[in-house]
Amino acid sequence: MAQIRCPRCGQMENWDLRGRFLVTCDRCGQQFTVVIVPGKPPSQEE
Repeated sequence: MAQIRCPRCGQMENWDLRGRFLVTCDRCGQQFTVVIVPGKPPSQEE
């Protein structure tokens, strides 16, 4: 499952799909494109 964040308001959404999608944020209405690919999320180095 992928988590995507709205670039405008920060709302988090969970998606159980793969591919390229035009997404509309439920909170603020911002439209943006996401590409979801299978794999592990990158590690966060501090």
